[in-house]
Formats: sequence, structure tokens, C-alpha cells
Amino acid sequence: MKTIVYLFFVCCFVNSNAFAQTKVNHFIYIQSETKEPFFLMLNGVNYSSSPNGYLILAKLQNGLINFIIGFARDKYPEQKFSYLVADKDLGFSLKLNGNKQWELFNLQDFTTVTEGQKPIAASVVDQLPTTVNNTTEYVITKTSSKTSPDGLSEIYVDNKDTISIFIPKTNNPITLTQSVKNCTIATNDDFLRTRLQMAAATTEADMMTAASLAFANKCFSVEQVKNLSALILTEENKLSFFLSAKKTIYDAQNFASLQAQLSKPSLIQQFKKAVQ
Repeated sequence: MKTIVYLFFVCCFVNSNAFAQTKVNHFIYIQSETKEPFFLMLNGVNYSSSPNGYLILAKLQNGLINFIIGFARDKYPEQKFSYLVADKDLGFSLKLNGNKQWELFNLQDFTTVTEGQKPIAASVVDQLPTTVNNTTEYVITKTSSKTSPDGLSEIYVDNKDTISIFIPKTNNPITLTQSVKNCTIATNDDFLRTRLQMAAATTEADMMTAASLAFANKCFSVEQVKNLSALILTEENKLSFFLSAKKTIYDAQNFASLQAQLSKPSLIQQFKKAVQ
């Protein structure tokens, strides 16, 4: 009996060590800017995007990955890419540049990966931290607001800096969209997580529900909302998405720029009324 108990604890110890040494998996999200379906070849495996042109590569570990991106019926030549996965999930927009070549636009650091571009040396992975501290929330708070004959002066404080903003007085009255005070700013990880949840939804209604849950807890920028809206193809739903995000956008002065994502005159008019 003692032998059995001893073996049980030995097995538990071995399993716990094996679990502790398990490498963390990451994912890469790729969205075609033109919403065209594509395929990706990685390690001899062919991955197909959704009909709307998004693809999630899961269970990736730290290290250099080499892959090929192509399109059905050879609409565009296949292109080879290399990227170094290093302790974080990644999101890319697959864009067609002026030379009719595809490139990957990093939605986190806004860099571009092109065909044949050499990533940083693989040995750098060993020097990177194995864990990421996501416990610190990035919060921006307005500390003062003063009105003068010349305009409005406001001071905001975040975790690292103090930001002063001056809005000059104008003779024409301006109605600003509602801004959010003391909101927790959505990080790039929050943005990617929300985009992943939306991409996993089967209908646009479910996409909007997933986004609403994120909007309830975080404040997003207009640029983030615009990138999230790329998943929504129906313009009527896209307009509803913008309006639902309006109260949680922290750079509300840029909200009107989302009008460029709409093309139907009737919807543009509805959007303009919402901004007024």
C-alpha cells in the first residue's frame, strides 16, 4: 500500500513539473483588407481563411515561422513571409500595396512585414521575457478643466505622463460627441481579444454582441473601432456598430471620421444626425 501511495506522489510530481515546463501557445490573427478569402501554408499544412477573409493560426510557440500566403485560382502570386513569434499574440491586416504586392500590417505596433523581409535573429527569442505582465491597467483621468476667453484648457494624467490640451474658442458652435471620463483604455491585447471574439461569431448580430461586452468594460479609440468594423460587411449593421461604440470612444473628436466607412447616402445622413 505504501508503495502505491509513493508512486502516486511521484507521478503527481512528474506531471506537475511537465505542466510547469509546458510552453505557452500563442495565436496569429490575419484579416484580408479586401475581405477576399485566402490560404496560408505553414509547415506543409494548408489553412483556409473564412469567406470574409480572416484566419486564426492557433497553438503557435515562440520562434521563427515561415509561411506562404496565396489566393484561389492564382488570382495573385503566392508570397513568402517570415515572422518571429515572441511571447505575445499577434494581429495583422493583409493589405495590397501600390506595387500590387501583399504585405502584413501589424495592428499592434503598426509596422509592416513584406515578402522576403528578414525578421530579427531567432537567438533574440532566448533574451525575451517568458512572461508578460498585463496586470497594470492603463487609465487616463482628467484632472482639471478651465475656460478662458480664448478657449478651453484641460489636463489629463495617465500612468506615465501628463497631457495638456487646449481647444481654441470658435465663433461657430460645435457639438462634440460624448467623451468618457476616467475610462480604462483598451490595450492592443484588448483590441485583439475583442477582434478574435468577433471573428469567432457566426453572425453579424453575434459579432456586435461580443463587441458590446468589450465596450462595457473598456474605452476604445476611433481607429480601433474602425478596424473592428472591418469584420461587419452589412452597412446597416456597421452603422449600428458605430453608434453602439460612440459612448465608449475616448477620442470622441475623431468619431465623425468613421463616416468614411459608409457609402449609402441614407446611412451617411443617419450618421451625421448622430454626430450632431
